[in-house]
Amino acid sequence: MFNNLKSATAIQDRKNQAGNKMAEIQDNTKSGFAELEEIFQEYKNKLELAKQESEDLFSDAWQKSEHIIADKQEKAQKIANEIERSARVEADQIILEAKNVAEKIIEEADDRTKREAKDKTRREIEKIIADARQAAEKQSTEIMAHSKEEAEQIVKEARESVRAEALKEAEGIVLKAQEDADKIRENSITNATEIDELVMEVLQKADSIFNAFKKQVQDELSEVIQAIDKAKDNLEIRSAIDKVDIVEKKDDKNILYSGRRELNILTPYDSLQIKRLKEFLEQIPNLKLDGEAATEDDYSIYINIVEPLPLMTLLLEMSLIASYDIERDKIKLRLNPRRNGN
Repeated sequence: MFNNLKSATAIQDRKNQAGNKMAEIQDNTKSGFAELEEIFQEYKNKLELAKQESEDLFSDAWQKSEHIIADKQEKAQKIANEIERSARVEADQIILEAKNVAEKIIEEADDRTKREAKDKTRREIEKIIADARQAAEKQSTEIMAHSKEEAEQIVKEARESVRAEALKEAEGIVLKAQEDADKIRENSITNATEIDELVMEVLQKADSIFNAFKKQVQDELSEVIQAIDKAKDNLEIRSAIDKVDIVEKKDDKNILYSGRRELNILTPYDSLQIKRLKEFLEQIPNLKLDGEAATEDDYSIYINIVEPLPLMTLLLEMSLIASYDIERDKIKLRLNPRRNGN
């Protein structure tokens, strides 16, 4: 009986030990799950923080880019305006001086009675006008070339400056994101898919910034070049109008035209060239635009000349015109091909 009691006691002790062991295992299991959940939550918080910091850095980089571009654009516009004003003043002065000399020679020639003396005077006038025109054209060409170089240099500097800063910001963002990812990998379970998506998103945003900046710079350069071309056209039409009263030779360039005419522009041409030609025509006194038409092979501008004027003399003053052919009321024009950005 004593042995049975001892055996029962031993069995009860084993049951108690087994129960304690089971309780210990359950406690350890709960603790392990809680620790794992805490690590995963920490990893998730750090990943969200890294993403937010990346977006903030991109926003700052974009704002800086906009400020730099606005500043460079303002400087480029001021330079273009000053160059245009200077070119007009100098060209007007050259033409005015030429006209004064010509008028003085004409006044002196009025007192002469011999045809030989008048012919000599006329030749002197033509030479003075030719010299003045050559000087004005040369100076206009030099001014336009110089202004284009300055405008292109300003835009180039803006592009390089903003691109370098944006690249630096983007590299910093990628580096920081990679460092955060490395830290998370060291302290928690690595989630390679989410990290790769974060890095890819950063790279895509950087590429988007570069593409937007490239398009903006191209648009600004096109606007500056158009302003330069318009200033050049204004000088050419002024020079042409000042010569109208002196024309005497009766060739097809100096024939006086009136009534409705068709200017037929043959391919190749582009919309910017058509716009320049229309702006040129709108500045000619006693000439009105009277409609347009286009086909796959040509483009027609109809004009109405209120009072007779030497139309071809005026048109050929424009550097845009390469050649022409006259067929009754239709004047076929071929345009010079555009140079780089021109």
